[in-house]
Amino acid sequence: MINFRDLIGIPFKADGNDQYGIDCFNLMRAVHKKYGYNIPGTNIAVCASRKVSNKEIKKNILTDWVKIEKPEIPCGVLISSSNPDFANHIATYIGDNRILHIMFTTNSTVERLFPKYKNRVLGFYKYIGKSDDS
Repeated sequence: MINFRDLIGIPFKADGNDQYGIDCFNLMRAVHKKYGYNIPGTNIAVCASRKVSNKEIKKNILTDWVKIEKPEIPCGVLISSSNPDFANHIATYIGDNRILHIMFTTNSTVERLFPKYKNRVLGFYKYIGKSDDS
């Protein structure tokens, strides 16, 4: 089992990518990196950076991500705000009904995915694209 302790408790920072501040997309990238995936900062990033329609999500992630029916370890979990037509958050499924994520008002944390986010999950996405060199 992979240790996530070094990724828990990091404060939120827009576009942040280190232990001093991180956003939800870069936290998802850090979790995936622990599993050996070097995800470039493209495509699904649009889902974490601003409100986008489900149509735009599908258009932007088709080359590097595939939607899956059930969560796998690791996979991205797109979560909507109160409006089910827009994604504004991405978390990472880490098993046992848990996600590692961060929001504007919290430090990075592990939470149960269901039932808390049951009606807000827009989909589970597995990375299948090329890894970058970073």
